[in-house]
Amino acid sequence: MSKEVKTITIEIPAEDWKYLEWEAEKFKTTPEGMAAKMIKLYLPRPEGKHMTQKEALESLRQLTKDLPPVDTVKLVRESREQLEQRGIF
Repeated sequence: MSKEVKTITIEIPAEDWKYLEWEAEKFKTTPEGMAAKMIKLYLPRPEGKHMTQKEALESLRQLTKDLPPVDTVKLVRESREQLEQRGIF
């Protein structure tokens, strides 16, 4: 992985900057660091270059971080009951 760094300047609305600051705080980084992290996570990769397992897990974690927890035992139990009611199980 290249350690070469490029610098860009972007203008974003004040409301978006507040959101970027809020997200950066959660990750204990700067808004600029958060923007760099978001670019790395969300921009499509060129064909032929695949994510590492660690990158894929981090990407999945980012996508699911705001979802409520799931009680898998309850979910399986309810699914089984529905199948039994339909006479499938």
